[in-house]
Amino acid sequence: MRISQHFENQLPADRRHAELLHKMTIEIPGVRPQILSDRTAELLGEIIRFRHFRRYYYALDYDWRRLDALIAVFADANSGLMADLEGFLSKLAEGEFE
Repeated sequence: MRISQHFENQLPADRRHAELLHKMTIEIPGVRPQILSDRTAELLGEIIRFRHFRRYYYALDYDWRRLDALIAVFADANSGLMADLEGFLSKLAEGEFE
């Protein structure tokens, strides 16, 4: 979120997470490189959707198989996120974007 706040305008409160994910997949020429790959954003979006579902429907029983699948999604998202952030920092260090 701090990257978005530094390089761009504020995020709308009602769609903050979805909008942030979308913005992080876009390169803004002359401003900043793409931060997240489309794949990483897709995985993070799946986790966010579950988080919102869980938050509003906490009285439901869990589907433990679904939670196991989300753990795998989280592991993939985490790996992708680390690689994407390293790539972003590398591009900034090259000085192409100020």
